[in-house]
Amino acid sequence: MSGVVTVYVPCDVVTIVVRMGYGDSLSAMEELTLRAVHAGLAEPDQLAERLGLGIRLVHDLVYDLWRQGHLAINTETTPLTLTVSDTVARCLDADRTEELRGAESVFEPRELMIDKLTMRVLPAMGRLKPSRARLAVPVESRAVSLADVPQSAVMKALHESLRKEQKAQSVVVDRTRGPVVGHRARRALSYRLPPPDLRKAAGRRWIELKVAPHWDEELQHLSVTVVDDRLSAELRQEASERLTQLVADSPTSALGTELREHAQGAMVDPPSPASALQRLERRISGAADIPAGQRRNWHLELADDARQLEGLLQAQVQRETSAHIITGEEQERLLPLLIGRAETQLVIVSPWIRYRALKPLLDPLADRIRRGVRVVFAWGVDPDTEFSEAFDDQTRNALEDLARAAPGEHVQQVLLPMTSARTHAKLLVVDDHTALVTSRNLLSSTGSLSELGVVLEAGEGESPVITDLLGWVRAAIPSYEQSRRVYVRPSEFAAARSASGAVRPGGAGPGPGASRGTSPSERARPDAPPSAADIEAPREDATDAAVEVTSLRLWTKAWTDHVQRSRAFLESRTLPSVRTVTDAAHRGLLRTALIKAARRVVIASHGLSADAVDTGLIGALRSCLDRGVEVTLVYGDGRRLTGPDRHRWEIANAHLEDLRREYPGTLRLISGGHHAKVLVWDDEALVGSFNYLSFEGRYGRQRLASELSVRLTGGDIADAVAGAVGAAPLVRTEQSASRPVAPASAGAAFNAAQHLLKSHQDGDADAAVLVRGVLAGAEDPWHVLEALGEEPDAPPALVTLVAARCLTDHAGSGGDGERSLRWRRWLIDRLWRKGDFVEAAVLRQTLPDPRLRPRPALAMLAAARRTPAFVPALEDLAMDDPDAGECVVGVLAAAGAVILEGSSSAAEVLDLLATEVEGIWEELAARTAEYQAVPGSQPITRSTLRAALQESELDQERADAWATLERLVDHAQSTTFDNTISTRTHRALFDSASGEFAVLAKRVRERSPEVLRAWSAELPTRNMAQLVQNVGASVALGRPPMHGSHLKRYVKRLDPILAQVDTVLRLCRDDKEPGAGAALPEEALKLSQWLVDSWSAFTERAGEMPAPEGRLVRAFLDDLEELARWGTTR
Repeated sequence: MSGVVTVYVPCDVVTIVVRMGYGDSLSAMEELTLRAVHAGLAEPDQLAERLGLGIRLVHDLVYDLWRQGHLAINTETTPLTLTVSDTVARCLDADRTEELRGAESVFEPRELMIDKLTMRVLPAMGRLKPSRARLAVPVESRAVSLADVPQSAVMKALHESLRKEQKAQSVVVDRTRGPVVGHRARRALSYRLPPPDLRKAAGRRWIELKVAPHWDEELQHLSVTVVDDRLSAELRQEASERLTQLVADSPTSALGTELREHAQGAMVDPPSPASALQRLERRISGAADIPAGQRRNWHLELADDARQLEGLLQAQVQRETSAHIITGEEQERLLPLLIGRAETQLVIVSPWIRYRALKPLLDPLADRIRRGVRVVFAWGVDPDTEFSEAFDDQTRNALEDLARAAPGEHVQQVLLPMTSARTHAKLLVVDDHTALVTSRNLLSSTGSLSELGVVLEAGEGESPVITDLLGWVRAAIPSYEQSRRVYVRPSEFAAARSASGAVRPGGAGPGPGASRGTSPSERARPDAPPSAADIEAPREDATDAAVEVTSLRLWTKAWTDHVQRSRAFLESRTLPSVRTVTDAAHRGLLRTALIKAARRVVIASHGLSADAVDTGLIGALRSCLDRGVEVTLVYGDGRRLTGPDRHRWEIANAHLEDLRREYPGTLRLISGGHHAKVLVWDDEALVGSFNYLSFEGRYGRQRLASELSVRLTGGDIADAVAGAVGAAPLVRTEQSASRPVAPASAGAAFNAAQHLLKSHQDGDADAAVLVRGVLAGAEDPWHVLEALGEEPDAPPALVTLVAARCLTDHAGSGGDGERSLRWRRWLIDRLWRKGDFVEAAVLRQTLPDPRLRPRPALAMLAAARRTPAFVPALEDLAMDDPDAGECVVGVLAAAGAVILEGSSSAAEVLDLLATEVEGIWEELAARTAEYQAVPGSQPITRSTLRAALQESELDQERADAWATLERLVDHAQSTTFDNTISTRTHRALFDSASGEFAVLAKRVRERSPEVLRAWSAELPTRNMAQLVQNVGASVALGRPPMHGSHLKRYVKRLDPILAQVDTVLRLCRDDKEPGAGAALPEEALKLSQWLVDSWSAFTERAGEMPAPEGRLVRAFLDDLEELARWGTTR
């Protein structure tokens, strides 16, 4: 059995009115109207006449365009006229109307549904009834409304509903035009809720949800974990807690029974940001080894994991709240101050109310009530306790006097239930921004015991934890009529402030029935977690393996950067994440703490009882201590207990003392006048009302008092809670030096680099335009350059384009001196390696440091190569104190100028530098000087050398052609036949003195073009088949000549001979005799042959030289390569 069970969650179907827009751009009619107004048709009557439309239609069109902001009213004219907005005018003038959004809209009703377990808003879908009624989640009675969910969630559901609807629409096929979508795409602009009295469910749907139940035999506890990937990760913990609470409240229900039957032993945790981050990091670590065909699917899976991580981080951020731990004495001083801060609503939850504790608060409470603040009380532990029975006369009169303190028109300003709320919670909530959750009984405590509480202060915007606390209060009020008057949602507080004229800083949100879009609190926050939406999949269709490898590396780096940024974001959170914990969830979290804790467990409880400290808890504590976890238990001394309660305290205390003696170093027991209720494990803390060591918390069908705590996640807040109850400080390991995290623009740079790489094609004429556009839109273009430049296999042409554009257009935006210098040097090196010496020299002049290589003089010499300025540049180098490498370059350049151009100035430079070099370079200088010293020596110009090379190459080609012809004749002559006629014919052609091919063989050996040309002219026919048959007929009279396969095979050997004869004659057609081309002196030949013998030494020494000088040496060797090649042909 897998342990995964599918349960069915009810959803209420609701109907709302949605304002729909059509398309993402202007319709043809809207664009025509705007152009007409821009052209001067400024009155509706003129538009109707010119466009040929009815005046009513024109009025509707003008109204829609005006509401969208495309049209404005010109109040300076009489009568008033129309004009286009400045934005529209710019778009029309630039012919960029695609940037303008369409204005047409309609109102239409649409159905959505609300998940009654998690309050998700979804498109209306799902089953009409569950497949198995016993697996239905019993939350049908929970009241839900779209007014209670964030506006962004409703808009998201509307967009999803429209997307599915448009995807399912039929496609109209016109065979002459291809497929055409039958309807224009619609988009939801806003929605409007019906009045409160009409907000009723229009139906019921059921959706599936996969869960994993776990049964703990020791604690006799069933926990449920949602494992359905269709539910976003940030909602799974809340859904898991809710389901666990439901089965704890009703253990014998059909759902609880079914889940218990399928429960497994291993507990499954809902995903957390840390676990999601580890999962993503593990998957990315193997991404580089994914085969090419699987990378896209792997990328999509990574994107899913990244979206889950982002959602979890965002949920944590939304639940981050400023939290301050306060003791009992601090709470006593703080209570009046908190009451005085209330402007709209004050909630006080206290199990007991005693006049002695209430009296100091009466005046602040009365003052708030007179100022119009709604005050809500929730009281009573025992069920069905009446107001008249619960309090003494003094307390009851004081509470009734508070209710009468409200102005006459606000007789219900004080919500004082007449029946107990059956709660043990201690809570105070000020408006929708501050809450105190504590162990102190706010309206009955005398302050004799130590207490602990936490003050939660929300910032601007909606606070989920404050909303959850107020929602719990609404559910705890026994009177339905009174509970409906408790403000819960920010919209309800905003409406109340609006009615009273009070405005909270930040402004009020929309009230009920208002058209809702996206509220300010739901827009993108500055501390939003990193997003992986822009990471592109790697390129897999590249013909160049280097491009594919670079794309893979950029992709891997982008994901690695995303993980590092997400980890830095998670570690940078300073405020604790806060969630509410109620009732049986406390016992489940105690079990989680004892199973999962790795460093510490701290439990503080007012009471101690053998009912809670049973063998199951002792066993869990022992298991925890065996793992080396430090455990601290804080509880009351029991001095006030009597009878059975005292006996149970003594039994539990004896068990704990025995355990302490067993683990003296890791278990601490602290007993005294404690009333705090705390649970801490590692970096998690619970503060509230639950007595972990005296209250079993097995609710089931028992009518137990409700409990309330808040769960605080964060190392600092957990340390503060543990320290406040006397636990020893947690010894934290020294944090290793934080790894540097690149700025956010660096992460986007990987994506931009990937986009450039995937769009790049060698030789693409639009590459420069693409690079300019991408860099213009980049947050930091230099980071894009760095991302590409760090890849050794990145296309150099693309990196060159990006570097040049950064240096040209973005030198002032992040192009600091060191970075700019480095990339200028890179460009110079790149151009130098390519042999683009002129461009390299121009860039070299922009570098101020004369010591950087190549030095300016050497760069100018390279740029002047094969130009009239070459010799002056050579002289400048010689006079610029060249180093050893530059002297080699100078000698080689001067030798080339002397040999090829006969430059006397270069000869002087050669004499000057010859003493500075050694080895092969010194010998080159000597050989050059010897050649120049020969009387009558002339420069070996390139034109003369190339003519000689061409003549030598032609001679060689002729010799090769003659040799080929001789080989073909010999090959044909060796042919043998197995019949007499064919043999006689072959001998007549090749062995007879007058045979055509016997004569040819003799002419070929003579190598005389004239004789060969005469043979070709005297040939009886060029049709070899005809020639063979004619010869055959003459040697075998009356017999059939060679035919069939013999003839075909024979002709295949003769035809190439005739073709090669034509080739030889073509090559010998020139009137010049072989070897009679351009004449070079004998000394030139000697020099050329010396170069041939020394060429390997030249190339070897050039390879040993540093990059700039070595590259230029190879270039100057290229100038002498033709002279050396000529020597090989002689």
